[in-house]
Amino acid sequence: MASSKNGFYWLFHEQFKRYVVYCDFSSEPGVASTLVMSWSRKNKDLPEIKNKAFMQDAPVNHNTPNWYGYRQTLARMKSIRSRSTYWRATCSFNQMQQKIGYRDYLRGTFSDFDIMTFLGDSQCFPVDYVNIRGYAARVTTAQFWQVQDGYLVHIDSQSTGYAFKPNAGAAPSEDNFGYYGHFNKNFRHGR
Repeated sequence: MASSKNGFYWLFHEQFKRYVVYCDFSSEPGVASTLVMSWSRKNKDLPEIKNKAFMQDAPVNHNTPNWYGYRQTLARMKSIRSRSTYWRATCSFNQMQQKIGYRDYLRGTFSDFDIMTFLGDSQCFPVDYVNIRGYAARVTTAQFWQVQDGYLVHIDSQSTGYAFKPNAGAAPSEDNFGYYGHFNKNFRHGR
């Protein structure tokens, strides 16, 4: 993509069919990001968002990227993944005037932790950067869960078995960056 302006763009998957995506070029210098999933707090319990792992095909409004209830098809996510180095999870991106701010933010590489293929619970993986409620760490490990037909990938902030421990101020069984069974009002979530 030659443009550097945030907005909606056409991509093509393997069968040369085009589809629309939202791309962010400005929040992280030198990095382009493509939105593959987004939802508001009121839509957190949609089964395609709450209970489907990334390796499952569970599209929601896949032809109309939006911040309130959206998930790409598995084929499109795989196509985007095949051209990507990093994955990231942010909260309330649309409310921050396209600036990350790095609070309640998570980023890693597919080579260290492939969120598209991982299934398991309470497993540690390297991440480049994580920030939960203002507790931050660079190049650390975090503990993740993702279960097919159970829950989307996420971090449980009360867990203590990994290098990054944002358990101070955590709500009981607080979930971050994906499946949200338990919220903490101090963790930024979409409306």
